[in-house]
Amino acid sequence: MWAATGRPRWWCRAGFGLVVLAVVLAACGSGGSEEPVALEPTLTIATAGVDTSNPTREVPPTAVPEPTPIPGPPSAAELYAELSPSSAFIETGTSTGSGILIEGGYVLTNHHVVEAGPTIRIVFPNGTEITDAPVFAQDLHADLALLGPIEAALPMIDLAAASYISPVPGQVVYLLGYPDEYEKFPQSTMTEGIISRFRTLELYDWEFIQVDALIAPGQSGGALFNEQGEFLGTSGLRFGAQDFGLVYSGGEVQDRVAEMLADPTLHRPTDVGDRVEFSLPGLGSQSWLIDTPNGSVSISVDDEVDLGLELTDVSGALVAVDVGIVDYLGTETTRDGGETVADDSFRGTETMEAQVEPGQYIVSVYNYDADETSDAVIESTTPLMVFADVEKELPLEPGVIAWGLLDDVTDRDVWLAELTEGDEVELRIDSISDTTVVVRGPSGELQGSGDDGYGLMGNGSQSTFTITESGKHMVQVGRFGGDTGGYAILLDIK
Repeated sequence: MWAATGRPRWWCRAGFGLVVLAVVLAACGSGGSEEPVALEPTLTIATAGVDTSNPTREVPPTAVPEPTPIPGPPSAAELYAELSPSSAFIETGTSTGSGILIEGGYVLTNHHVVEAGPTIRIVFPNGTEITDAPVFAQDLHADLALLGPIEAALPMIDLAAASYISPVPGQVVYLLGYPDEYEKFPQSTMTEGIISRFRTLELYDWEFIQVDALIAPGQSGGALFNEQGEFLGTSGLRFGAQDFGLVYSGGEVQDRVAEMLADPTLHRPTDVGDRVEFSLPGLGSQSWLIDTPNGSVSISVDDEVDLGLELTDVSGALVAVDVGIVDYLGTETTRDGGETVADDSFRGTETMEAQVEPGQYIVSVYNYDADETSDAVIESTTPLMVFADVEKELPLEPGVIAWGLLDDVTDRDVWLAELTEGDEVELRIDSISDTTVVVRGPSGELQGSGDDGYGLMGNGSQSTFTITESGKHMVQVGRFGGDTGGYAILLDIK
């Protein structure tokens, strides 16, 4: 059927869905005689911003919550304000260093900072001072020490974070300590740098963090932190010609501190009097610490083998003596025109006399005879103090890592290994300290030696050689430099 307009009915039905208000389409009647149909379309209207009960009033849009901003890392100034109150300045009779206050009231520092210092003074930036802090424990292998416990109303550094933090090269870090400090009540210094890489003390399997920030004298025992102020490690080593810093990784530090707290060990000398009977193997040595208040030194040693007496300061530097003919392993050695080793007779009594600055010194006796053991007596006008040196003629088993301590700056350890002519031997020594090693056969012949770029900083020892005679070989371990420390030694037969 057609409407009056001549358009088909379906156009009306299709069109009303587009209408936005109610209309009556009269043209859509049926044949002209039907009543008009009122069409009321269902409308779909967007109501956002419109009050449907009152279309003339706008409704404000619903507010979308702003995301909570994530705070960035604290500034360097904020970190310094947070961390520096826990930073300790450490002073001994001969040196200065750094440390941090940790849980329990202990001050964590490097072993080489405190060494055998008779008194240890600790100062914090707020002026808190401990004039005679006790040494609680020492770890010569890791070069760590704990002082205290002390009572101080100060914040403490949490070491626990180091166990779950994984630092990466390129990360910004901060060193806290007291480099080159001379003031009596100083303020801590903070230095910014980045992590350069990681290094490993191989035979120990310990990790060290290399940073581009300089670790200057006095900063040993300080601490490394990340941008959140979390502990990353203990500073203490300088690396290479450009003096990069090496930091003992915080996870390792945490483990070593736990061991020291559980089983404290003190590497401090024991007073043994002014007359001591002792025994030395061939080419062996023994040292004592003396403390002379007036600077007068008078020491004698007596035996029927070739012995020599030597005097050094606590850093290992030779001190000239007034009496004695120099015969130091066959090489003349003098300092400032004075003699340094008393060895004026091939056998019998050796005497050393000197007038030095008051303080602590180390006197050492050397047995120059390779074939004879010395049973000697040493006498001194100043009481002798001895270190517990146990690495004397201990067995060294091939393929097994052994652990030794260089207890004082003149210590020379002796290990014994049973080897066969023709054996191809590799000998390695790994240490934070600068070590050296000499191997002698049963007849005293030199079989091998090493100090050739091995280890953490290239100051370890590694040598490969062929055994030329069967029997018991003597492996002598020593060190260069002026501090004590531990080492790991491994002898392998190829």
